[in-house]
Amino acid sequence: VVALGVGVGHYLDHVPEEMIAHARQLRTPIFEAPLSVPFRRVVQYVYDALGSSDLHHLRRALAVQSRLVDLVCRECSALDLITSLSEMLSIPVALFDHRGTVVALGDQSARAKRVAACLREAYQNVDGSVGPLGFIEVDEARFYYRQVTIYGVVERVLAALLPKASAPGVVELALEFAGKLVGIDLLRRREQLLSHRRRRDLLLDDFLEGRMSSAETADRMGEEGLDLSQPWRLVMCEAQGQAVAKGANLALNRETVAFRTKLLDTADELLDECGLALLSRLRGNALDIIVNGDYGDEESTRKLLTALHSRLETAVAMPVAIGCSTASSGSESATRQDHQAAEALQHARDGSGSQIVLYEELARRFHLLEDQSSEMLEALYERLIAPLVRNDERHRTSLELTLRVWLDQCLSTHRASEALFVHRNTLGKRLRRIEEIVDVHLDRVDDVVDLNLALRAGDLLLKSPVSGESGRASLS
Repeated sequence: VVALGVGVGHYLDHVPEEMIAHARQLRTPIFEAPLSVPFRRVVQYVYDALGSSDLHHLRRALAVQSRLVDLVCRECSALDLITSLSEMLSIPVALFDHRGTVVALGDQSARAKRVAACLREAYQNVDGSVGPLGFIEVDEARFYYRQVTIYGVVERVLAALLPKASAPGVVELALEFAGKLVGIDLLRRREQLLSHRRRRDLLLDDFLEGRMSSAETADRMGEEGLDLSQPWRLVMCEAQGQAVAKGANLALNRETVAFRTKLLDTADELLDECGLALLSRLRGNALDIIVNGDYGDEESTRKLLTALHSRLETAVAMPVAIGCSTASSGSESATRQDHQAAEALQHARDGSGSQIVLYEELARRFHLLEDQSSEMLEALYERLIAPLVRNDERHRTSLELTLRVWLDQCLSTHRASEALFVHRNTLGKRLRRIEEIVDVHLDRVDDVVDLNLALRAGDLLLKSPVSGESGRASLS
């Protein structure tokens, strides 16, 4: 505070007009005080006025913070939080996600929407670099921003418009505090979502492994909105991308988590839009989904899976393979549906046909494996295929692939040699070597059928969860 005080009543009765005129020219405040008013009283009054103003701002900031904390404690939505903040500060406030999409707007008026568009545009123009003070000056206004960062990643941006002439103190404190509350709310909701998904993962795992009684299955599935007395199918989706190897850096792991979360969220969102009850779990780059609804025919199922396939490929920007079991009801067929979906997924991922395969579309000759136990499939595979795989690993050969291609080419030596890019004599030597290793004769129908079924059993064991940890590892 700068002012000239003149004590009157001793040398002067009043401040002279010449002093007043000169003070006006200097733009300096001037006041007169009688001898009965000490200057220290004037100074004390100024101090009290300034302190009162600061105390007012502090009380207002605390009131805003208290109100926002109450909203968070009541688990109100981000919209309620931003609306209350906008009302208390009497300024437009908006909340964006990291892509610039409006998550919440303090006022739904046309003006507030225009302001939100300006706030977003200004933030994107500077690529989020708002400086240490957190604002951008545009014409006669200041755009204030507070970035909400979780685990080093900007998840939300809180933005507000304030005229330059306004006192920003309370607004800055309120925005800073509100940003922290938004971050806390995001973390809380994320933990709730993760807890819910873990519970669903365990439920789906128990169901497919047959660990629950029929009554317990009905109760627990009912809690998730599924009615297994109605038709249901097991759908397996797999993104055809490279999995993250062990020891990958933290940033890459974050990208992988975001990618897999997007895969799960996209599938859940589409099926919810279709009004279908579902139970899903994430395994690496793959999804297992129980879809429950009155749609047992192949045509409606393929239409649904086509929409799901399109949505997933758009979301993750890579090819997606989908395998689907037949329609079933009740809980007794869970293991069979698991086998079916795994086999359909194997056909979808091999690249030789459609990326969407329904089990009922597969050749009937392979369906006799669907009710077999894991032990039986393992024994068949170990007897006829595992020796070839071990020989390939030991001697760097490709006998298992040779057998698979030869069977796929309907036992045609000519077509198989062309598919493998080898001479017919080379193919013949490989086939004779296969006969020696697993003690079969490829000119006997029974042996050829056994080999074909053993290959299919191996596909199921290696690609479906029923095979234990090795199956899970291959899917992830």
